[in-house]
Amino acid sequence: MKKLKICVSACLLGFKYRYDGTSDFFTELVERLKDKADFIPVCPEVESGLPVPRDKMHLRTSSRGTRLVKVETGEDMTGFLDRWVDVKLEQLAERNPDGFLLHSRSPCCGLNSTKFHNPAGKLLPQKTSGIFAAAVRRRFPSLPVGDETDLETFLGKLGLRDNGKNR
Repeated sequence: MKKLKICVSACLLGFKYRYDGTSDFFTELVERLKDKADFIPVCPEVESGLPVPRDKMHLRTSSRGTRLVKVETGEDMTGFLDRWVDVKLEQLAERNPDGFLLHSRSPCCGLNSTKFHNPAGKLLPQKTSGIFAAAVRRRFPSLPVGDETDLETFLGKLGLRDNGKNR
């Protein structure tokens, strides 16, 4: 059986790429899919050139749309990340991925789970998708895109729903 190719947020695979130099290793993902999938690690922040550790960032509304800004300084990092996203998505398309499993709540990778702030930095009640996650959905509209909070749904979209047989 051909292995699936799944792009996964690198921090979920154990890479210490989070803003604070830690990972969010997702043991269940690796255990469940190690024989069924090849993982393609992706980290928008690190691959675009941001350091580890790095300043916290969040998403803000603006007259120019959703912006990725540093929390402490307000520095807008959107253009920096956007240049990387376009190139990375083309590279990933050449690898013909079968799906994306991204890190929830991340300002880059979150799927409808990322906190959203107004231009003054005040938290808004609605959640949004991160910069990279939104671009992935636009570029690969027919592929399953999920996060670690709902692994079963993601696996189901890949045809790997757990019914006791897929472990």
